[in-house]
Amino acid sequence: MPRSDRDARLEYSRQIYEERGDKIRAAATAHYAANGDRIRAARAGKRTDETRRTASERQKARYRALRLEIVAAYGGKCQCCGETEIAFLELDHANDNGSAHRREIGRGAHRTYKWVKDHGFPSDFRLLCANCNQGRQRNGGVCPHVR
Repeated sequence: MPRSDRDARLEYSRQIYEERGDKIRAAATAHYAANGDRIRAARAGKRTDETRRTASERQKARYRALRLEIVAAYGGKCQCCGETEIAFLELDHANDNGSAHRREIGRGAHRTYKWVKDHGFPSDFRLLCANCNQGRQRNGGVCPHVR
């Protein structure tokens, strides 16, 4: 089985499952029948309200830290009006290709922030406040402060 080519590995896995699918499903069913109580207990311990809450808090903390890193990397203020309140600042695609970029990498601020960090904070992004960012969209690419 090839290890370096992802598509080849997936194709190999599909082929094996087609050939041995019934045997694989039977073995999984037998394993669960013999070990179901232990498996359910282990799963139940992992999905408590406490673990959900702490996981959510950790995720929120990672998001806040990543967002602060993005804001700092792009100057910490709106490039149009100079607004510095972090709650108002947004990452803008300076080339007006945000829609195409989101289709390519997926939707969501966290995904965009992660992509930007992983790609070394590209210069085709900039920091704008919400007013300037929305104003540009509504005024044909020109911020209302510039008019």
